[in-house]
Amino acid sequence: MAMRSALRSSLLVVSVVLMITTPQALLFNLSDIKDSVQPKAPVAEIGSPSFTFNCTVNQSSITAYDVVWKHYSVRLPPDWQHVVNATLIQLVIPNITEDSFGNYECRSRLENRLIGGAQLEVGCK
Repeated sequence: MAMRSALRSSLLVVSVVLMITTPQALLFNLSDIKDSVQPKAPVAEIGSPSFTFNCTVNQSSITAYDVVWKHYSVRLPPDWQHVVNATLIQLVIPNITEDSFGNYECRSRLENRLIGGAQLEVGCK
C-alpha cells in the first residue's frame, strides 16, 4: 500500500512538471519568439563602428515601445535602442570589441518576458 501511494505521488510530480514545461503552459507562444531577432548567427568584426540587431514584436499584449535590450541580463543604454515602429526595435552596439561578444535579448520592460535573442560572435578580419 505504501509503495502504491509513493508511486502515485511520483506520477503526480511528473505530471505537474510536464504540464509546466509544455508550450501550452508558457506565458508566450514559442512560435512568437522563434524568429524575433535578426540576424541569426551574427558575427561582428572587432574594430567595426557598430553592429545592429532587429527585434520584431509579434505579441498583441506589447509593442516595441515596451521592449528593452539586455546583454547577459544587464539592461543596455537607452541610446543604443531605437524604436522603428510599433513592432520593431533595433539595438545598435557601438564600437565592437571583444566585450561585445555574448547573448543579447529583447525583453518586455515590465514583465521581463523574453521576446527573442541571439548570440553575437566577434572576431578579427
